[in-house]
Amino acid sequence: MTKLLRSVALVGLVGCASSGGSSPDGKPAPVAADASSFSSHGMTIDRPSQWHFVQPDSSVAADTQVILHGPIGNATLAPTVEVSRRPLTAADRRRAPAQILTALVNEIAQTFDGFEAQGSPADVEVGGRKAARMDVNLTESLADGTEERRAAQLYAIVDGEQLWVVRGFGPGDGSANSQISEVVKGIHF
Repeated sequence: MTKLLRSVALVGLVGCASSGGSSPDGKPAPVAADASSFSSHGMTIDRPSQWHFVQPDSSVAADTQVILHGPIGNATLAPTVEVSRRPLTAADRRRAPAQILTALVNEIAQTFDGFEAQGSPADVEVGGRKAARMDVNLTESLADGTEERRAAQLYAIVDGEQLWVVRGFGPGDGSANSQISEVVKGIHF
């Protein structure tokens, strides 16, 4: 059921029509599909042309702040970038981003069939913050009962006492990897 809900989120979410940000209760505020950027809790992500923002719903993780969908092109599914925010525990603040990402990858691996990590987490910088990146391949079960092979980029970005988790999903052939990387370059603090 989780896979079905995730597939629905990646394929069929509709954007809301107002400006981005976060509400006083910490939940993400609605964001217009064509807004130039989305800001929440000190993080801003810029929207590339031909991409659109999508408001998270109950089919994605509760900590998801915003979703971006890219152009479909020749693929079955549009490339998608989900951005989530989690508090960092005192213990996690002493760990390197790569160690945190390894734990997150174990969590995400349980959600998808055919999950294959492509190496170990690499130390990177995103928006001037310490981060880690890992590339993976996975199989996603779609609402119509079919399966789709996906290439994904997973990031863990440490920002003070919070962790930003970025999950970028594209076609299994990796054809959207450069587009997803460009979206991540548009994150700043």
